[in-house]
Amino acid sequence: MSTKRSRVPELQRQLLMAGIKHHNGRLRLSKGSAETLAATYAALLSLQRKKLIEPEKPADPSMMTWKVTKAGKAAVAEKHSRR
Repeated sequence: MSTKRSRVPELQRQLLMAGIKHHNGRLRLSKGSAETLAATYAALLSLQRKKLIEPEKPADPSMMTWKVTKAGKAAVAEKHSRR
């Protein structure tokens, strides 16, 4: 029986690390930059589907905000421990 590893692609891992380093574990992206930073936005949506980040209602309606979940923090810690 093969086991399926839950690997996080490099861009997503970097986004998680940035969120963890940021005050209160938050990631922010301007709604206007979702088009110009399509790969970054797609990576954020993928992280959200994997439940590694969760969306928040931002104070500023022109910003999108996510919080890194415990699972997201564990995914980054797991990557560091394997190195």
